[in-house]
Amino acid sequence: MNSKHKGSLSILPLPLGVPSDAETLSARTQMRIAETELHKINIELVLILARRTQILAQLNRCHLIIAPYRRLPADLVKRIMLLYFYTSTGECFLTPKSYPPGGVQNPRLVITQICSTWRKIAFAEKGLWDLTVTPIRRDVELAAAWFKQSTGSKLRLTVKKSQIQFFKTTTQSFLPVSQKVIVPHSHRFSSLTLPIDESLWGSISSYSFENLENLTFRSDDLTINSWEEISKPIKAPLLRSVAINAQSGAIHCKILLQVPLHQLTDLKIHGKVTANDLIPVLTACASLEHCTIKNSQETEGGQKPQQRPGIPISLLHLQSFQLFFGSSASVFLPLLRTPNLSSFSTNVDVSSHIYFPFIQKLEKLRYIAIHKHQNAPPFVDGIFFKSIAVSKIVVIQGYTLYPSTLARIGAGELLPNLDHLDLKDTGVDLQLLYNALNTRWINAQARPGCISHIEQVIISDSDNREGSLTGLFEELRSKGTAVTFRYWGSI
Repeated sequence: MNSKHKGSLSILPLPLGVPSDAETLSARTQMRIAETELHKINIELVLILARRTQILAQLNRCHLIIAPYRRLPADLVKRIMLLYFYTSTGECFLTPKSYPPGGVQNPRLVITQICSTWRKIAFAEKGLWDLTVTPIRRDVELAAAWFKQSTGSKLRLTVKKSQIQFFKTTTQSFLPVSQKVIVPHSHRFSSLTLPIDESLWGSISSYSFENLENLTFRSDDLTINSWEEISKPIKAPLLRSVAINAQSGAIHCKILLQVPLHQLTDLKIHGKVTANDLIPVLTACASLEHCTIKNSQETEGGQKPQQRPGIPISLLHLQSFQLFFGSSASVFLPLLRTPNLSSFSTNVDVSSHIYFPFIQKLEKLRYIAIHKHQNAPPFVDGIFFKSIAVSKIVVIQGYTLYPSTLARIGAGELLPNLDHLDLKDTGVDLQLLYNALNTRWINAQARPGCISHIEQVIISDSDNREGSLTGLFEELRSKGTAVTFRYWGSI
């Protein structure tokens, strides 16, 4: 039998009889040659397979490089991450039930495992590391891990009481949050929202918050009876904004006096605070530009506060002031010196004469908003509008405008500088309003420079009352007075 291997090896036919010694030696020689050739073929096959693996890996890397998600601009990648991270209420996911801390479904783990480029973007984007953490151990450990991984220098953190039913009836210590999350990264926070907790504040007040710009205190549902020990003021050279939402007036002052008030430009106080407690806080805010005070406690002990002389409170830089305080504001309003105030909002009863002297001193007032008044007598109504004569923008909510007041606005006797009027749920008579606006336009044409032309009127109401007066208001629009109706009753 004659046959040949496809390679270079020749196979000789075997003898039919008993092989001689020479034939046996020849056969063994051929076997060794065949084994050597087979070994070479195996080595070549291994090299070919290795080369094939390398080419496949290179192709896979090429596919990854040209994948659509790798070609996205960094700004778009950040936007995708933010949409993936945040809920509809704007609060960042931390450890919701559907995202276990160590599970692959956790948004931060998912977003940082797509590719190295996305991971770098995620670690460098400060907005992705805004956390809401509770005293629960898993939350504390996860928040500590996140902040350790991130490279951003302006972190934002919200610390709040756990809403899990098991923890609601137990005392929650915020010390682990302070020791593992806040203190190690104190120099990196730009915004902190903290519960009003004495132990937490005492544990962080001695550290430096070099980049802290915004500080918010919240009481949530914590029970606060006293604030016995006052720690030294926090070190925050860049702090500009402080907000507090609490239930105890005494706590307000003690906490606020522990921050560098002299450098603040924005202050917000919501909750129960007495007028007397507020005075030392306002006195220390020499650089304040924007202030909001919404008091839910009208007077202390049910007694009407007595106005008494005091040292003037100079707020020379104050530009906007929202004051929802009630009659007890008489304790501090006469002390305020706000020569540059241009925006003022209040919900007090205009029949109270407490506010008239203060408003009349505001020579640069351009915007005033009056919310939910009780109806005042017409003569008081006129006094009030005379006191805001310099205003250009007036917002009135829930306050009925008398016909005589509308007529005097139309004649230019009241609000001669007015160019924007926003009426919210006032039930204003539209025919009388049209008459006033039309008269105002005529007087503005006749006395330019003395009476301003009202350029825009916005009427927000629960019912659509425009009806047959549409044509009249269209006529006003043609004269340059834009009248806009907004309704929410049919929504």
